[in-house]
Amino acid sequence: MYIHALKTQKTGRKKFSVFVGLSAGKRRKSTSKQVVTHNSKNNNKYVNLEQVFEDSKSRSVNKLIVPDIIRAKSTHFTLIPKDVIAESVVPEPDPNTNEPVSHPPELAFQLNKILYQPTTLHLLQDQRSGVYNFDPKLEKITPNFLKCRVFSNDKRVPFFLTPHKDSSLLAVAKKFDKRYVSSTSSMTSILSQLHFLVSNFRKLNITDSSISKNFPQKQCDFTTAAQFPASIILRKKPDGIISIDSDKTLDREIILSILGHSLEDFLTKKRENDKNASYHYMKIDAFMLRSQLDAYDSKLPGSGIFDLKTRAVTAIRHDLSYVESNNNFTGYEIDKVYGKFESLEREYFELIRSTLLKYALQARIGNMDGIFVAYHNISKMFGFQYLPLEELDYIIHSSIDSNFAHRLNRKESDLKMIFGDLGYILHYQRKEREIASKIAATEFKISLMLLKHILSYIEKQFDNKFHPSDTWNNCKVMIKTEKAKRKMRNGQIIHYPVLKVIAVPLASDYEDQQIISSGSTNDMIVDQIQQYNAKIRKDATSRFFKEKAVGLEIRLLHKLAHHPDASKLPSFLISNKELLTTEQIERIKDILSKNYYPTVPTHKSPNFFDPSDIDMWEVNVTMTPIDNLQELQDIYIQYNTTKTKALESQSLVVDRFSDLNQVSTIDKEITEILRNLSHSKKLENEPSKYQGVLRAYSLKGLRRTKKNSKQKIMWND
Repeated sequence: MYIHALKTQKTGRKKFSVFVGLSAGKRRKSTSKQVVTHNSKNNNKYVNLEQVFEDSKSRSVNKLIVPDIIRAKSTHFTLIPKDVIAESVVPEPDPNTNEPVSHPPELAFQLNKILYQPTTLHLLQDQRSGVYNFDPKLEKITPNFLKCRVFSNDKRVPFFLTPHKDSSLLAVAKKFDKRYVSSTSSMTSILSQLHFLVSNFRKLNITDSSISKNFPQKQCDFTTAAQFPASIILRKKPDGIISIDSDKTLDREIILSILGHSLEDFLTKKRENDKNASYHYMKIDAFMLRSQLDAYDSKLPGSGIFDLKTRAVTAIRHDLSYVESNNNFTGYEIDKVYGKFESLEREYFELIRSTLLKYALQARIGNMDGIFVAYHNISKMFGFQYLPLEELDYIIHSSIDSNFAHRLNRKESDLKMIFGDLGYILHYQRKEREIASKIAATEFKISLMLLKHILSYIEKQFDNKFHPSDTWNNCKVMIKTEKAKRKMRNGQIIHYPVLKVIAVPLASDYEDQQIISSGSTNDMIVDQIQQYNAKIRKDATSRFFKEKAVGLEIRLLHKLAHHPDASKLPSFLISNKELLTTEQIERIKDILSKNYYPTVPTHKSPNFFDPSDIDMWEVNVTMTPIDNLQELQDIYIQYNTTKTKALESQSLVVDRFSDLNQVSTIDKEITEILRNLSHSKKLENEPSKYQGVLRAYSLKGLRRTKKNSKQKIMWND
């Protein structure tokens, strides 16, 4: 045992310094250069010269991230997230009935068994045998599901109530003295941008996930669309409350939204006493946040609440306008669990890149256990998956960089030298999943604390820019985290995130309306977007914009440290104290108290050795006004243009082929698509290469469906 081995070593200070440089099982001299420094607390501390150089380099890096010219005109403050508490607010009983608030409905069709096999991808039907793993009634999605049911007769599918119109939400905020109110759908885009800032664009981690090692795409980064600028509307309400609503101007009603409400209703059990939607309220810092609750299962941990999501296949999401133009039909199907295309694995991979962060934030705000996902192609349902929140946290927050991996290996080597493999695995092995979830929860607090400072700054600036007789009531805020880079003197390029914020006051009677009207043709869509872009450019050059617009840049540095408890002797060692001398115990304490974190704040993705270390996490914030008018105008135009280009891409029908329901045309269409794929570049009015591939698989799936249409239905109930 390594503890005993330590006792038998010669006890000289010099001898011990050589011993602690050894990795477990190897007795050779360490090649690391060391220097002895002296202080009043500990007469002998061994400092790695590589660490001294790295810390010096970090100080230089920090000077580049927050140069003196920026620091001079900036506001600086520190966020301490451990001081912030997120609490659920239990709604009061209905005063008319005095009945307590009931749980949302449970899953129907025995789908609840999926909840107890988390992350597993479940096919509705086994393609080889034709046997259904779940009720065959789940498969067919009838046209009735596509009817817009904003106001349902049975009140089971309520219309969405924007935060600024929700009297109940405003009342709860007033009761608990909260400044800002919002909903999950309004907050997720902002919180996503703040995640990119706090994490420095941490990469997604699909190791040990349901994505197989044979899946061809190994790198898993967020899609471009997931990083689009966030746009919100602030509205002053009575009692000093401000609502935060998502900006609907550049949204458009799509069939997937309508279908989502209907399918979520279909997948849950109907109950006679169901009334309006169930809501959860969370109070945190200056915010009161509302979540709509979809489903409940008493056997799940915690609240038992989970979210219901319906997820359209890749061929629809990457080619939505084309599918809508073909009567909401695609032949693309899912017929296997794993594979590059036509698989649940492909759909899950696309979900991770595009929507997983949004799902995780919604689940956290709603105090939910996880997300239940149903995969479909508008016409048919194909499979299901349950994703616990801790799985989402692991994928989003567990990736580490090479620098931290090196530090982690050093610490592991030191601990194994003392305690051996057994002691290390039992007591010190890194708890990466627990750490990921705690990072997620702490980052959520940091994001809201920072958002409060941003909104408060905007309010104060507007109050200064407006006369008391001409106050502001509404404003538009756009937020985006951008990747910045600077070159150091030694030629090294450093990458760090910068959050840019721009706020523009709006008219008192402002109501955001979608710029693309229902039923618009391609020419109409292009015209509507051009008109909107022209208006944005005009607004950006107006006198009002020049005088009233507010801009802000934010940079972060993370201060990381070990928790004080990390240096304490473990209980299993205390019980065997008689094996060691006092001096040897002190030396073990020295190793346990060794600092593996950077000694200066860092811009890099924050990573931690132990869950308790996250309690020590502090964030130094530098908030700098953007006072250059040209830069403000460029940002405003750029962010709006980015969103209008995405809207145009989603709305325009490009290269519409003939009716996919005509079987006689399938071979001709496949030939045409493959011919188009031979172009090295995307031509105007033609689909992209990826869209072409998906359309080819859609035609292949249609041909397969026609062939197997008479297959007997069997259900393994």
